Amino acid sequence: MSSVLFTAPVALAGILGVIVYGKWSDSVTTLRDGSAVVSSALRIMVGVFFVSTEYPLFVVLGVVMIAIGTVMGASGADRVLGGRLRRTLST
Repeated sequence: MSSVLFTAPVALAGILGVIVYGKWSDSVTTLRDGSAVVSSALRIMVGVFFVSTEYPLFVVLGVVMIAIGTVMGASGADRVLGGRLRRTLST
């Protein structure tokens, strides 16, 4: 039970981090096909995997994070969010 209470907030933060990190990366223009979000998720997951070898649940959550990042990167809502972030960062 305690591992679930510990893992859930970390997973949510990881998903948000993947999305935000994908927006701020240099390859933000490739987000239409989700490739920047996926590459960001993979970079983050390499670190999470090595840190969390005693928490196998993180590996499952990592796969979920990559899937969510891919869907978000390919969706229209994600492009709208990306446009808002680009306008915010460019001012």
